[in-house]
Amino acid sequence: MPEFAFIQALSAFLAGPAGLTPAPVQVGGALPSASDQAPAVVLALQSVRRLRGGLGEGAETVEGILAWTSRIDLASPFLPGEPGFSLISPDRRTLTLPHGGLIRADGLDGALGPADIAVTVAGALRTLVAANPNAGQFTVDAFTGQLTFGVALPATGEVVASYHLGQWERLAFLIAGELAVTVRAANAADVAALTAGVGRALAGPNRLAGLKRLALNAVGAIGTAEDALGDTRGQTARYTFEFEHIVNAPASSGGVIQTTPITTNLRLLRRDAATGALIEDTITEIG
Repeated sequence: MPEFAFIQALSAFLAGPAGLTPAPVQVGGALPSASDQAPAVVLALQSVRRLRGGLGEGAETVEGILAWTSRIDLASPFLPGEPGFSLISPDRRTLTLPHGGLIRADGLDGALGPADIAVTVAGALRTLVAANPNAGQFTVDAFTGQLTFGVALPATGEVVASYHLGQWERLAFLIAGELAVTVRAANAADVAALTAGVGRALAGPNRLAGLKRLALNAVGAIGTAEDALGDTRGQTARYTFEFEHIVNAPASSGGVIQTTPITTNLRLLRRDAATGALIEDTITEIG
């Protein structure tokens, strides 16, 4: 959900790239309960609403280079929602990735190499070869996304495949609301410095990616120390915001989704103009 994604992205930004001083010990949704958990930056959404996104709205097809990693459980190699379709062939030597249309990491034409696709089976790295794989090796059909191994895949474990896609679907969610940022620290000077530092980081040129709008609405007073919160003092700043959450969601394709021919037989009755007799015809269409 974009609302939780916003809190997670903001927590990661304030914990690292924002470069806050003093450096917070913890950033997120939890208040400190002991002194060694402070300074702390606590985030909460006081109100939130979606301006765009959901139910297919905001989806677009994107072309470029997308690094992607798929994980396939060898004991249950099925796509979510498709329990009847196994990604592994009966002889367990061929595995169909959830995506086809694999490309090189540099986007250029040509066969895939070790820099373009990496595969491990139960934690063991497999080596890409051009043809006729032996034990510990595999080949790849980039168009269908099929991997062929030199020996049968084990019954348990996990296949982890990292590769690149040239086309995928991107979903954009735009949310807006009120964000409360509460700073807890041992003394008033640290509280004030962190509160101001958060404001500068959120409004600065290197602010959180996806943060479209931000306005400071209110700043509360610095409170007295509270034993239940690690004997820390606190201050809350309230902002209104707009945040765009981008989700890259490549659809299953290649060897997974194939064209299924459909044969339609249409029965027609017509009357012969000369004799008046009814004549039955059958028209067959394949498509």
